[in-house]
Amino acid sequence: MKNKYSQLTEISLLNSAIANAGDLKKIFEDGYLSDKSKWGDIEITPDIQGAFDCIPSRIKYSMSKLSLGVYNVLDKGPGKTLREDEEVYLFTGFAEIYTVNQIGNLIMIEDYSINPAIFPNSVNHISLSYYTILNKKPNYLAAITDGLDTGKSFINYFKRRICLPESFVVCAGEEDSGFFLFESGDRLKIKHTYIAYRVNPDTETGVRYLGCYKNADDVVKLFAGYEAIFTDGGSFGEFKGSCIDKVHSEYPLCGDNPSAPAVRMALPTLLDIKGLSLIINKSSTGYDIYESLN
Repeated sequence: MKNKYSQLTEISLLNSAIANAGDLKKIFEDGYLSDKSKWGDIEITPDIQGAFDCIPSRIKYSMSKLSLGVYNVLDKGPGKTLREDEEVYLFTGFAEIYTVNQIGNLIMIEDYSINPAIFPNSVNHISLSYYTILNKKPNYLAAITDGLDTGKSFINYFKRRICLPESFVVCAGEEDSGFFLFESGDRLKIKHTYIAYRVNPDTETGVRYLGCYKNADDVVKLFAGYEAIFTDGGSFGEFKGSCIDKVHSEYPLCGDNPSAPAVRMALPTLLDIKGLSLIINKSSTGYDIYESLN
């Protein structure tokens, strides 16, 4: 497995601050991904510019924020060239949680008659289904929703799926909800950020899995051979002091999104960083490490 790279192509990253790769590169060059004091300066709202423009149906006005985000990143990325036998996987920590919250409020608080049009949005895989149904693409779809452990689930799935020779499509994103107000600790900072890309296994460049490291010191020993380091927001501080000019995080773009590792995986390619980059995901089992070669 370590000898094989997998290339990420047709990457699309969208939120209210990013409409194209140029927007992301400017955020990166201005230091927002490497300077924690700037993390609060990027405001990500639920809105995506032109979210309705490419959807050929009035159903778009009933779609959730998650479904609109998923539709747009697929349509601006790998959806345009989706092959009939290509599998599409959505990673989302909480799926249509805003819609479920909305339905609950209407029933329990507003005593309101429910429009049945909003009920399909409470199904986890509906975001992918909207895209394939409206565009008449009979692909195999799966939604992987594992709460706060979705990032780890993404890493585990990705490193096994790339052992198969066929390409597949990854999509990821989250939507916010009033449910998070009931958290006993700090409220999760969920940001409406969506990504999609095609994964082509067994290539000469791209990303490859290096293993799971138990100790942060062992991870730091890897840094010397890499142009850039991309880590989760939680472990950013652990590594920033070790290699101050190289360490970056997608946290200001994704916040506490459980699906953020899918965004982190694509950043070296999106930012066109030449040479080797390191991608780190900290979980309860240690530090999962990927290498990116461009």
